[in-house]
Amino acid sequence: MNIGFITDSIGSANTGIGYYSFNFLKSLYVLGHNITIIDSVKKNELEKYCKDFLIIKNNFLFLKTLLWHFFLLKKIKNKDFDLVINPSFFPNVVGRVDNLIFTVHDLSMIKYPQHTKFGKGIYYKIFLPSTLKKSKKILADSLSTKKDLVEVFNTKKEKIKVFYPVLDKIFRKINNQQLKNKIKKRYSLPDKFYLYVGTIEPRKNISGILKAFDLTFEATRIPLVIVGKKGWKNNKIRKAFDSLKNKDKVLFTGYMDREDLPVLYNLATIFVFPSFYEGFGFPPLEAMACGCPVITSKNSSLGEICGNSVIYVDPYNYSKISQKMIEMSSNKHLLNELISRGIKRSKKFKKIKILWN
Repeated sequence: MNIGFITDSIGSANTGIGYYSFNFLKSLYVLGHNITIIDSVKKNELEKYCKDFLIIKNNFLFLKTLLWHFFLLKKIKNKDFDLVINPSFFPNVVGRVDNLIFTVHDLSMIKYPQHTKFGKGIYYKIFLPSTLKKSKKILADSLSTKKDLVEVFNTKKEKIKVFYPVLDKIFRKINNQQLKNKIKKRYSLPDKFYLYVGTIEPRKNISGILKAFDLTFEATRIPLVIVGKKGWKNNKIRKAFDSLKNKDKVLFTGYMDREDLPVLYNLATIFVFPSFYEGFGFPPLEAMACGCPVITSKNSSLGEICGNSVIYVDPYNYSKISQKMIEMSSNKHLLNELISRGIKRSKKFKKIKILWN
């Protein structure tokens, strides 16, 4: 099959959508498809997975990615592709191809506009419906996202296929103590620590994690490590941090190289991820695969993905989050049980599945 695959979301500092896109591309390559990468620049690191590159220059002076996608289909409509796959989740408004496969990662910008950038929800509410209508198939990261598409846009259920992202095999239990010591030294990590991994933005409930940790520390004496690049509205998170009694026990590492993350999860005592909304939610699954017990929310897709392998909390009740952090820290039997369940659960997401066949 000749596939045009849009790769603008894949970069040197990937977050969820970038990881999803890269693993999707590798999955197609493994299945033997002929792939033409569609992007605004040539990315030499992707040459291994593609037959050709189709470079569509991005000459826009502002809103560059948004506008590039806005007009993209018009520029590729005459190309000979069996499928055109857009995993980037920017609406393709102008133009049409008969074989567009469009991925919807989540509808947080519409359902929870207070947690997203100003105007983003309005933009998607206006322009996403036309892209959904012209798509041959719509891939949703989860049953939760599929449900949201039906409720918000009245999208036909039969047009939506749930395509769980593939969990990278690098996330696993690691027994190499020398490697663990190396990463521990590199990031100045304590012997025990609570861990959060993800973008630093309001939707991830960083302020709630900080408040819960502040209530927890006196009982457990376990520090908190926060890993991820800065998103938007960091001022509110900074204010929450500045108000902590135990802020000297919080370590912000910034963005961490992907190859170091599995070791980090292996070193962590408990992974804390009480997000308000997730279309899929890679970090809890990555932690589970690495044998790290997880505290998370049961909203949106998180209950669907994590099953009975984690401890669930109300993301709005940080005193209850703190209570669970304290209880888990002293209950070795529970931790071991969660580790066993988490590793088993994570294996369900390491298989390649192409669902439109």
